[in-house]
Amino acid sequence: MRIYQIAQEIIPEKLVRKLKQTIKYSGMSIDAEIYAGFLLVFPILLSISTFIIVYILELETMYLTIGPLAAYFGSILLFYGMLIFMSSRRANFAERVLPDLLLLTASNIRAGMPPDEGFLTSARPEFGPLSIEIKKAGKSILSGQSFENAFDRISEHIDSSILQRTISLILDGIRGGGEISKLLEESANELRSMESLKKMIGTSVKSYIIFIFFAAGLGAPMLYAISTTLIETVTILGSKVVVPQLPAMGYEMISLSGFSTAGIDPIFFTNFTYMAMLITSIFGGLALGLIEKGEQKSGLKYIPILILLNFVIFFTVKITVGGFITVF
Repeated sequence: MRIYQIAQEIIPEKLVRKLKQTIKYSGMSIDAEIYAGFLLVFPILLSISTFIIVYILELETMYLTIGPLAAYFGSILLFYGMLIFMSSRRANFAERVLPDLLLLTASNIRAGMPPDEGFLTSARPEFGPLSIEIKKAGKSILSGQSFENAFDRISEHIDSSILQRTISLILDGIRGGGEISKLLEESANELRSMESLKKMIGTSVKSYIIFIFFAAGLGAPMLYAISTTLIETVTILGSKVVVPQLPAMGYEMISLSGFSTAGIDPIFFTNFTYMAMLITSIFGGLALGLIEKGEQKSGLKYIPILILLNFVIFFTVKITVGGFITVF
């Protein structure tokens, strides 16, 4: 822990604040400064370990660069992406149960409860993080804070613009002296209409999602596997071709000696294929999230699936095509 605290001191304060906010949205109870130091130290140690392993195994020189870089950036993407995924998941859950919470609160207010008591009574365990934040606001009210200040902070730990706008609308209605129960019911109905509209849009774009998934997860690795197999086969055949010396005939002959595979390196194409599949999987996953939910971070869950699918299909097709070519 001490080394992480020392390491985070060299990280810009702006990045530490952003990381602290992301941790707050994710709902994890970890120290942001220690986690920032961990994100700085652990990837470096992992990349050094990868370099040592590659050196001991005496792999290709290219792996001495690619391996540590992949370990460094991959670990950062994994541990920071985990926070983004958790914060997005909490926000989506809060948006999904928010209409039910508003309708239940409206019923409590119609029954004669004041707004703060109506919200606190509606904070049931099935509402998850939203219930937790409402209970925190209730404790703040008991400690002397006003209802407006306490409930205005509900959205501080949930990264949802819909929740933030809804709370602002409710507080404006309370300040204006409007009928709160009716406002809550109308807000709940609007949120449900928006959710239905999102589902309709999601249904209409499913064809694009399927196309991108098949292109990035199936089509690309199949083409890469066939291409690398053909390159390896052509290289092997080219090394076995022996062109006989033709006698001088007094005129120029068409030479077959131009056929050469000396400049073709199958290992280079294979390494290029691995990097291309990784890049395709990352950007394919982000594109799926953008189309499905309207935000790239929603596609983080697809990236590991696409990477695994790419390499499984690549090696399966490569073995199959290689065996077929060997037979013939």
